[in-house]
Order: sequence, then structure tokens, then C-alpha cells
Amino acid sequence: PLGAGYKYDRVNDVFIPPKPFESWVLDTNIWDYVPPKTKPTLEQTTIDENNIKVIEWHEENQRWQDVENGDYWDNDTSSWVSA
Repeated sequence: PLGAGYKYDRVNDVFIPPKPFESWVLDTNIWDYVPPKTKPTLEQTTIDENNIKVIEWHEENQRWQDVENGDYWDNDTSSWVSA
């Protein structure tokens, strides 16, 4: 959705969203910014049938982190590491 901070690229006829974090790069296949490490999938953030981890990008540590307990996603092992 178009909102504040979007820029229009006349050459490609697309609106580019604001860059959310310094480390993220523009993917011109989807015209959106992507993180340097892949976000865990819904399956990887599911705790049980009624609960999922609420995660956010932690720019300082360059990783996805659980907002409740600080656990973080290790892309190399595809697993959660306890804080």
C-alpha cells in the first residue's frame, strides 16, 4: 500500500517504499526492501497450535528476534537460540 515516504521511480513506473533499516537492500524483482537474513517462516515461528513467536528485525545484531524473550533466529542452523 502506498503511504508516506514512498518514492516514485519514473523509469520503472513503480513506487518504492521507504527503507526500513540501513542493512536492507532493494530487490527490484519485487520492488521492496529485503533483510540481509531471511525471515523465519510461519512454521518456524509456531510454538504450538495456539501460539506463534512475535518477531522483529534487530538491526544492531543483524538478526530476527523474539520480542517477548529475546530468543533469536540462527539462519545457519535454522533454529532458535535462547537469549
